[in-house]
Amino acid sequence: MFSTFSVSQTGLNASKYAIENVGNNQANANTTPGYKKRVADLSEIRLNGANVTGAGVSCDGISRVTSQYMYDKFIQESTKANYYDKLSNMLSGVEQVFRETDSSGFSVDLNRYFQSVESLRTNPNSEVYRSDMKTQGSVIVEDLQNQYSSVEKQAQIEKTELKTDVNKVNQILKEIADVNVKIEKYYPAVNDLLDKRDLLELELSKFVDVDINRDHGFYEIK
Repeated sequence: MFSTFSVSQTGLNASKYAIENVGNNQANANTTPGYKKRVADLSEIRLNGANVTGAGVSCDGISRVTSQYMYDKFIQESTKANYYDKLSNMLSGVEQVFRETDSSGFSVDLNRYFQSVESLRTNPNSEVYRSDMKTQGSVIVEDLQNQYSSVEKQAQIEKTELKTDVNKVNQILKEIADVNVKIEKYYPAVNDLLDKRDLLELELSKFVDVDINRDHGFYEIK
């Protein structure tokens, strides 16, 4: 009878841990960045002897519910998405430099210049045509100078953003290193530290391609 009470008590204790874990999942689902669902690890308590039933259930800890394979694939797709976003923004800036309409833009001004040259060719002695060609030529020169200046400004913007991104990458790598030191200290790793490292890895993937090796407790980022 006492063994029956003991089995029942272990079942109640295990249920208590499992219910508390469900409440913890609900509390942190939308509050903690990078939080991953937890599940209670339950196992049978066995007694010695081949013909003896178990002595109840024990809670062996709390594990994260995550697929490392799917997470790594998600990181790869995140890198691609952010690469194309960056490329799109950069090309948008270049497009603004060479923006044209039906009535304005470099090609329109160049066409007007060629028209003025053609008009002067038909009447080389016309001062009106000479003056018009000089005016259109000045417009072309000004257009080229403005475009060159705009391209230089765009290049400077990209250099500044690149420098900022490099600093951000170095900062993230330092934070990952700090988290890894704590993970090694608190072995087996605390779940919230693993969540934080996952979040930092995802943030890193926004700037560079990453290949992460976590085999057999070894951690390396390439």
